[in-house]
Amino acid sequence: MHYHQRDSAGLKKLVVHQFAKNTFRILFILSLLFFNSASVYVDYTRTSLAFNPDQLQTGDIILRQGRSAVSQMVMSIDQESLFSHSGIIYRDEDGITYVIHAIPYEEGALDNKNSYVRKDVITSFLRADRAQYAAVYRVKDNSSEIGIEAANAALIFFERMLVFDLDFDLGKDDQLYCTELVWRAYLAAGVDLVDGTFDYLALPFYHGSYILPSRLANSRWLDEIVLIE
Repeated sequence: MHYHQRDSAGLKKLVVHQFAKNTFRILFILSLLFFNSASVYVDYTRTSLAFNPDQLQTGDIILRQGRSAVSQMVMSIDQESLFSHSGIIYRDEDGITYVIHAIPYEEGALDNKNSYVRKDVITSFLRADRAQYAAVYRVKDNSSEIGIEAANAALIFFERMLVFDLDFDLGKDDQLYCTELVWRAYLAAGVDLVDGTFDYLALPFYHGSYILPSRLANSRWLDEIVLIE
Protein backbone atom coordinates (compact mmCIF):
# COMPACT_ATOMS: atom_id res chain seq x y z
CA MET A 1 0.00 0.00 0.00
CA HIS A 2 2.71 2.45 0.98
CA TYR A 3 4.82 1.43 -2.00
CA HIS A 4 1.85 2.02 -4.29
CA GLN A 5 1.30 5.48 -2.82
CA ARG A 6 4.97 6.36 -3.25
CA ASP A 7 4.95 5.12 -6.85
CA SER A 8 1.78 7.09 -7.55
CA ALA A 9 3.23 10.25 -6.01
CA GLY A 10 6.42 9.81 -8.00
CA LEU A 11 4.47 9.36 -11.21
CA LYS A 12 2.42 12.49 -10.53
CA LYS A 13 5.61 14.44 -9.87
CA LEU A 14 7.10 13.20 -13.14
CA VAL A 15 3.96 14.12 -15.09
CA VAL A 16 3.89 17.62 -13.56
CA HIS A 17 7.59 18.12 -14.33
CA GLN A 18 7.15 16.95 -17.94
CA PHE A 19 4.10 19.19 -18.38
CA ALA A 20 6.04 22.18 -17.03
CA LYS A 21 8.99 21.41 -19.30
CA ASN A 22 6.74 21.11 -22.35
CA THR A 23 5.05 24.40 -21.42
CA PHE A 24 8.47 26.05 -21.11
CA ARG A 25 9.43 24.69 -24.55
CA ILE A 26 6.23 26.03 -26.10
CA LEU A 27 6.85 29.48 -24.64
CA PHE A 28 10.45 29.32 -25.86
CA ILE A 29 9.29 28.42 -29.39
CA LEU A 30 6.71 31.20 -29.39
CA SER A 31 9.39 33.70 -28.35
CA LEU A 32 11.58 32.47 -31.22
CA LEU A 33 8.76 32.82 -33.71
CA PHE A 34 7.81 36.29 -32.47
CA PHE A 35 11.26 37.83 -32.22
CA ASN A 36 12.69 36.27 -35.37
CA SER A 37 9.68 37.32 -37.45
CA ALA A 38 9.65 40.77 -35.87
CA SER A 39 13.24 41.38 -36.95
CA VAL A 40 12.17 41.25 -40.62
CA TYR A 41 10.62 44.70 -40.34
CA VAL A 42 13.92 46.46 -39.64
CA ASP A 43 14.75 48.97 -42.39
CA TYR A 44 18.06 47.34 -43.33
CA THR A 45 16.80 43.77 -43.88
CA ARG A 46 18.33 43.47 -47.33
CA THR A 47 21.84 44.62 -46.43
CA SER A 48 24.62 42.41 -45.14
CA LEU A 49 27.71 42.97 -43.05
CA ALA A 50 30.69 43.63 -45.32
CA PHE A 51 33.23 40.85 -45.74
CA ASN A 52 35.91 39.65 -48.15
CA PRO A 53 35.09 36.11 -49.37
CA ASP A 54 38.73 35.57 -50.33
CA GLN A 55 39.58 35.56 -46.62
CA LEU A 56 37.29 32.60 -46.00
CA GLN A 57 37.74 28.91 -46.73
CA THR A 58 35.72 25.74 -46.39
CA GLY A 59 35.67 24.52 -42.81
CA ASP A 60 36.10 27.91 -41.17
CA ILE A 61 33.90 28.44 -38.12
CA ILE A 62 31.82 31.59 -38.05
CA LEU A 63 30.31 33.05 -34.88
CA ARG A 64 27.87 35.94 -34.93
CA GLN A 65 26.20 38.19 -32.41
CA GLY A 66 22.51 38.38 -33.22
CA ARG A 67 20.07 41.22 -32.70
CA SER A 68 17.04 39.31 -31.43
CA ALA A 69 15.88 38.93 -27.85
CA VAL A 70 16.81 35.25 -28.08
CA SER A 71 20.39 36.23 -28.95
CA GLN A 72 20.48 38.50 -25.92
CA MET A 73 19.19 35.63 -23.80
CA VAL A 74 22.02 33.38 -25.02
CA MET A 75 24.62 36.02 -24.19
CA SER A 76 23.10 36.60 -20.76
CA ILE A 77 23.69 32.91 -20.08
CA ASP A 78 27.13 32.88 -21.73
CA GLN A 79 28.56 36.05 -20.25
CA GLU A 80 32.08 35.25 -21.44
CA SER A 81 31.05 35.47 -25.08
CA LEU A 82 30.21 38.23 -27.53
CA PHE A 83 28.45 35.71 -29.75
CA SER A 84 25.11 33.95 -29.77
CA HIS A 85 25.20 31.70 -32.84
CA SER A 86 27.64 29.61 -34.87
CA GLY A 87 28.04 27.74 -38.14
CA ILE A 88 30.56 26.23 -40.55
CA ILE A 89 31.57 27.85 -43.83
CA TYR A 90 31.28 25.85 -47.04
CA ARG A 91 32.49 27.14 -50.42
CA ASP A 92 31.23 25.22 -53.44
CA GLU A 93 32.92 24.61 -56.78
CA ASP A 94 31.39 27.82 -58.16
CA GLY A 95 32.96 29.87 -55.38
CA ILE A 96 29.65 30.58 -53.63
CA THR A 97 30.11 30.84 -49.88
CA TYR A 98 27.53 29.22 -47.59
CA VAL A 99 27.10 28.78 -43.86
CA ILE A 100 25.83 25.43 -42.60
CA HIS A 101 24.10 25.97 -39.27
CA ALA A 102 21.28 24.87 -36.98
CA ILE A 103 18.82 27.53 -35.89
CA PRO A 104 15.16 27.33 -34.86
CA TYR A 105 12.38 29.11 -36.72
CA GLU A 106 14.39 31.69 -38.62
CA GLU A 107 12.81 33.11 -41.77
CA GLY A 108 13.20 30.67 -44.64
CA ALA A 109 12.88 27.41 -42.66
CA LEU A 110 11.63 24.49 -44.76
CA ASP A 111 8.33 24.36 -42.90
CA ASN A 112 6.62 25.98 -39.95
CA LYS A 113 6.78 22.92 -37.70
CA ASN A 114 10.46 22.02 -37.60
CA SER A 115 13.67 23.86 -38.27
CA TYR A 116 16.23 21.74 -40.02
CA VAL A 117 19.97 22.19 -40.40
CA ARG A 118 20.34 24.93 -43.00
CA LYS A 119 22.76 25.85 -45.76
CA ASP A 120 22.39 29.59 -46.28
CA VAL A 121 24.43 31.90 -48.47
CA ILE A 122 26.71 33.87 -46.18
CA THR A 123 25.05 37.18 -47.04
CA SER A 124 21.83 35.79 -45.55
CA PHE A 125 23.66 34.59 -42.43
CA LEU A 126 25.25 38.04 -42.06
CA ARG A 127 22.13 40.03 -42.91
CA ALA A 128 22.27 43.21 -40.90
CA ASP A 129 19.00 42.58 -39.07
CA ARG A 130 20.37 39.21 -37.93
CA ALA A 131 23.98 40.03 -37.11
CA GLN A 132 25.61 42.94 -35.32
CA TYR A 133 29.05 41.54 -36.08
CA ALA A 134 30.78 38.22 -36.55
CA ALA A 135 34.17 36.56 -36.31
CA VAL A 136 35.72 33.74 -38.31
CA TYR A 137 37.94 31.09 -36.74
CA ARG A 138 40.19 28.49 -38.35
CA VAL A 139 41.97 25.40 -37.13
CA LYS A 140 45.53 26.29 -36.17
CA ASP A 141 48.36 25.53 -38.60
CA ASN A 142 45.86 26.26 -41.39
CA SER A 143 44.95 22.60 -41.79
CA SER A 144 42.57 22.85 -44.74
CA GLU A 145 42.10 19.06 -44.92
CA ILE A 146 40.59 18.97 -41.42
CA GLY A 147 38.35 21.92 -42.26
CA ILE A 148 37.15 20.32 -45.47
CA GLU A 149 36.39 17.06 -43.67
CA ALA A 150 34.44 18.92 -40.98
CA ALA A 151 32.50 20.91 -43.57
CA ASN A 152 31.62 17.70 -45.41
CA ALA A 153 30.32 16.24 -42.14
CA ALA A 154 28.19 19.37 -41.66
CA LEU A 155 26.94 19.02 -45.23
CA ILE A 156 25.79 15.48 -44.40
CA PHE A 157 23.85 16.88 -41.42
CA PHE A 158 22.16 19.26 -43.86
CA GLU A 159 21.40 16.54 -46.41
CA ARG A 160 19.95 14.30 -43.69
CA MET A 161 17.65 17.19 -42.70
CA LEU A 162 18.49 16.88 -39.02
CA VAL A 163 16.11 18.87 -36.83
CA PHE A 164 17.08 21.62 -34.39
CA ASP A 165 17.33 20.16 -30.89
CA LEU A 166 14.99 22.10 -28.63
CA ASP A 167 16.11 19.97 -25.68
CA PHE A 168 19.78 20.96 -26.22
CA ASP A 169 20.66 17.37 -25.43
CA LEU A 170 24.22 16.32 -26.27
CA GLY A 171 23.24 12.72 -25.59
CA LYS A 172 21.47 12.36 -28.95
CA ASP A 173 23.02 12.97 -32.35
CA ASP A 174 19.92 12.91 -34.57
CA GLN A 175 19.03 16.47 -33.53
CA LEU A 176 21.47 19.36 -33.22
CA TYR A 177 21.77 22.88 -31.89
CA CYS A 178 24.20 25.40 -33.36
CA THR A 179 27.38 24.89 -31.34
CA GLU A 180 26.75 21.15 -31.18
CA LEU A 181 26.71 21.01 -34.99
CA VAL A 182 30.14 22.66 -35.17
CA TRP A 183 31.52 20.42 -32.43
CA ARG A 184 30.19 17.19 -33.95
CA ALA A 185 31.37 18.12 -37.46
CA TYR A 186 34.92 18.64 -36.23
CA LEU A 187 34.69 15.56 -34.04
CA ALA A 188 33.98 13.60 -37.22
CA ALA A 189 37.19 15.10 -38.63
CA GLY A 190 39.16 13.92 -35.60
CA VAL A 191 39.30 17.18 -33.62
CA ASP A 192 37.49 17.69 -30.31
CA LEU A 193 37.17 21.46 -30.19
CA VAL A 194 36.15 21.43 -26.52
CA ASP A 195 38.61 18.74 -25.37
CA GLY A 196 35.82 16.90 -23.59
CA THR A 197 34.99 19.91 -21.41
CA PHE A 198 31.42 21.18 -21.46
CA ASP A 199 29.49 23.99 -19.80
CA TYR A 200 27.24 22.93 -16.93
CA LEU A 201 24.01 24.91 -16.63
CA ALA A 202 21.20 24.72 -14.09
CA LEU A 203 18.30 26.58 -15.69
CA PRO A 204 14.55 26.02 -15.30
CA PHE A 205 13.97 22.58 -16.87
CA TYR A 206 17.42 22.62 -18.50
CA HIS A 207 20.04 20.99 -16.30
CA GLY A 208 23.18 19.41 -17.66
CA SER A 209 26.15 19.82 -19.96
CA TYR A 210 26.03 22.12 -22.96
CA ILE A 211 28.37 23.83 -25.42
CA LEU A 212 28.22 27.61 -25.20
CA PRO A 213 29.58 29.89 -27.96
CA SER A 214 32.48 30.99 -25.75
CA ARG A 215 33.61 27.36 -25.52
CA LEU A 216 34.21 27.40 -29.28
CA ALA A 217 35.65 30.92 -29.44
CA ASN A 218 38.19 30.06 -26.74
CA SER A 219 39.12 26.65 -28.16
CA ARG A 220 42.85 25.99 -28.13
CA TRP A 221 42.46 24.47 -31.59
CA LEU A 222 41.33 27.70 -33.24
CA ASP A 223 42.76 31.03 -34.33
CA GLU A 224 40.62 34.07 -35.10
CA ILE A 225 41.07 34.93 -38.77
CA VAL A 226 38.89 37.97 -39.33
CA LEU A 227 36.38 40.16 -37.52
CA ILE A 228 33.36 41.14 -39.62
CA GLU A 229 31.63 44.39 -38.62
